[in-house]
Amino acid sequence: MSFFEQMKQSFVGVLIGFLLIPLSFVVLGYSSCRERVSEALTGAVVHTAAGSAGDKAVYTTGKIQAPVLGDPGFLRPGHYLSLERSPQMYAYKQRKKSTSDSDKNKKPEYECVTEWTSSPQENVGNKEGCRGKYNPPMSIKSYEGKVDSFAVMADQPYRVAASVEYYGMPSPRPQQADFLIPIHASGSYYYPDASCDSSSPRIGCMRISYSGTAYDPAADYTVIGALSGNSYSAYKSKKDNLYLALGPGGYQETMEAIKTSDATTTLILFAVAVLMISGGMSMIVGPLLTLIEQIPIIGNFGAGALRVIFAVIGFIVMSITYVFLRYWYLVLLLFLLVGAVIFFMAKKKKEAASAA
Repeated sequence: MSFFEQMKQSFVGVLIGFLLIPLSFVVLGYSSCRERVSEALTGAVVHTAAGSAGDKAVYTTGKIQAPVLGDPGFLRPGHYLSLERSPQMYAYKQRKKSTSDSDKNKKPEYECVTEWTSSPQENVGNKEGCRGKYNPPMSIKSYEGKVDSFAVMADQPYRVAASVEYYGMPSPRPQQADFLIPIHASGSYYYPDASCDSSSPRIGCMRISYSGTAYDPAADYTVIGALSGNSYSAYKSKKDNLYLALGPGGYQETMEAIKTSDATTTLILFAVAVLMISGGMSMIVGPLLTLIEQIPIIGNFGAGALRVIFAVIGFIVMSITYVFLRYWYLVLLLFLLVGAVIFFMAKKKKEAASAA
């Protein structure tokens, strides 16, 4: 890519940067001000006291009773609430060759590599670098299954709607005896052909992995939501959000799993906001960074150092903004306390001066 083409792209990036910065505050605002699931479900009452719950959520702890769920043709029915099969094939892929700084203005060159992928490139043999290569069609398709509803067994069965959200629940980890076909397990993947594992794959080899939600029929689980008769549906919070949650153990253990999920979501949204604002700042000065990169020897280092500085600034700005948005009442109280201290100090100083 020529220098002028790089400059053209940099000016387009300036427009995107001016858009990313305000959007980063929107993401951060949602992260800090949204209603947490753990906040909405805090103080839930046990189902035996549901009559006095008022506007609070209700919970039941017991063992799960559900129809067995399997993967037709692959996995025997077992104790799964949801089950998803994800296949991958070892295939050819066209990849752009990495270039040195001195080769940036040259025409891009491509090479043919092999990798495990869920979407192998079609007509790869017609692509530069992979001429004459061939990817066979996927011999295993994806699959997704889910139980329509299940029950939590306490003093009686309590039906749980299929819209339930799972927290802290284990993922399926089937054993070889659970399969309907000969299977070779290696890591988190299962290979219908034992000669195709990660140590010696060849083009067309298939492997599958499983995700979803499993459960132990002998263990206790807790459902939290709105109880009507003996059926659980979504609980409507004071902010009109709907929540129906299931987690392992008793109420406290399930709430801890929900809090962990809330914290993870907050961290992810915060990281996205930091990336957006730091990336936006880098794009706004993109033309300058492009010019700096042309400086021999120190160009890339200087441009990289500026991007790191923008990332640090973005982190600091987002951190301060998050505190103000999330804990505005504490910030306001702090300002009032500081103001009061300054007022009384000034008043005492004035009284001392008058007495003198």
